[in-house]
Amino acid sequence: AILVSMIRQLRLQDPDLPITVMTRRPRLTGIQTGVSTVHIFNILKAGRIMKKSKLYISGGGSLIQNATSTRSLLYYLYSIRQAKKAGCRVMMYGCGIGPVTGEKNRRRSAQVLEENVDLIALRDPESLETLRGFGVHGPEIRITADPALLMEGDSAVAARHLEQYG
Repeated sequence: AILVSMIRQLRLQDPDLPITVMTRRPRLTGIQTGVSTVHIFNILKAGRIMKKSKLYISGGGSLIQNATSTRSLLYYLYSIRQAKKAGCRVMMYGCGIGPVTGEKNRRRSAQVLEENVDLIALRDPESLETLRGFGVHGPEIRITADPALLMEGDSAVAARHLEQYG
């Protein structure tokens, strides 16, 4: 629902906008959404796409957490850092933050987000408290609704960001 909502809002702004989605199921996602896809762990291909892109959107959901695993947290931080390094504006959209356990993981998360993210659209106030607890203050941060619950409205923030910085 989050992905469909994001694509719909971006297409309203620009029907011809090239969109590529990083996913674990590229074929299925491509069929369901009608956009280009790349497997989430095809780092080389994703990197080539990032170099041609203007905006990298990380989200939705709670990707910045290590309850699943520290490896998962490191992967999502890496993808954010790589997108910025490739020259993309970086937006986190429809995100929840945490839990992130361990001082090293909190410090690493704070550093990557502080240095590489331009806009963070959170889905709940608790995530804002978590970010502030990490010491993240640099990126613009907004609390919106969970995009899975919206098909219009606040989900247009991604499209506005693309328009503003595209």
